[in-house]
Amino acid sequence: MVKTRMDDYANTLTHIIYVSTASDIFNVEQLPALLEECRARNQRVGVTGMLMFSGNSFFQIIEGDESVVQAVYSKIETDPRHYNVVKILEEPISKRAFGEWILRFCVVDQEALTELGADYDEMLDEVPLTDSRRAEKLVTAFTSGKWTDWLQRMEQSALTKDTSDISFAFQPIVDVTNGKVLSYEALVRGPNGEPASAVFGSIAQDNLYSFDFHCRKVALDIAKECGITTNLNLNFTPGAAAIEEFGLDRTLSYANEIGFPQEQIIFEATENEAISDYPSFVASVKRGKRYGVELAIDDFGAGYAGLQLLSEFYPDYVKFDMALVRDIHRSGPRQAVARAIIQLCDELGISVIVEGVETVAEYHWFRSLGITFFQGYLFAKPLFEGLPRVKIPKVTLRAAEKIQK
Repeated sequence: MVKTRMDDYANTLTHIIYVSTASDIFNVEQLPALLEECRARNQRVGVTGMLMFSGNSFFQIIEGDESVVQAVYSKIETDPRHYNVVKILEEPISKRAFGEWILRFCVVDQEALTELGADYDEMLDEVPLTDSRRAEKLVTAFTSGKWTDWLQRMEQSALTKDTSDISFAFQPIVDVTNGKVLSYEALVRGPNGEPASAVFGSIAQDNLYSFDFHCRKVALDIAKECGITTNLNLNFTPGAAAIEEFGLDRTLSYANEIGFPQEQIIFEATENEAISDYPSFVASVKRGKRYGVELAIDDFGAGYAGLQLLSEFYPDYVKFDMALVRDIHRSGPRQAVARAIIQLCDELGISVIVEGVETVAEYHWFRSLGITFFQGYLFAKPLFEGLPRVKIPKVTLRAAEKIQK
């Protein structure tokens, strides 16, 4: 039997149910505009469902064609009006539970709602019971406060997380033209100087974003204690950068609180991390640039799509991957790759930092191409909770070649 088009369409129906926390930039007075925005967008793409607001949390069901619902949810995840976005359920459905878009309040701040005036009564629709028993149970769980209580506990846990088990070492990025430090990169360590691998090995994946944010806070605290007056390179996970509670703007606010100049911060992400969630990465960095911060792409040349970053979004610095640097004076193919990247960066006004430099021969090869920014053991090893002394090699290239032999 040949299925009808309606049957084919019905088989593609799905719904996504999620819960989230309202961010500081959202308040109850924005609900009418939010409702109309949702209605207009969802009517345009054929999505129906329900949005519930409890005064500080959202609960939403969106239903429709699978690909459309997934696309809508992808945009919802990066909306700055909320954070702690947790997908509760995504599954196929046989038919829609809602014929239109519905808004409902529960456990709301009545004083705040009074400010909405007469519009409130018009906004508040009666919510029909869904024929999905699981969805109905989730709605009940939200209205009874179970999900909102959990969100608040998760947020409090993230904000009060004990970070005494981490510290930082600092390694300089040197401008060899004047022998001065351009910036210090903050490198996470254990409380007694244990390597980063030991630190991250104990962090659960679902706690990575909050840990990422707290690492930047601790790095700023120690950098201020060390008296850093140069730039400071702070590593970040692009996924965390797009979350209101753990993002770059929150880091900049903290820097301002403790008196560390925001314009001295250089945010640093690896090439692979940046590409994995490109839209969120670009949006978060653009917000940071409004404060005068700069961006460095670390391990450039180790991923598969680095040229996309250079052609569509211009970082301020690219840091050559250590694997490309190692013994480059002996490798013709890697020399060709390095020269091509350096020329491209020159044409785009992007500064190159060569990191992982350990030998004089490596240093002189890049120096002969006009590179001025270097980082590596040849200049200084990372110093735990301190600023290491910088040394710049004075031997000639010919002497360096003899040393290597």
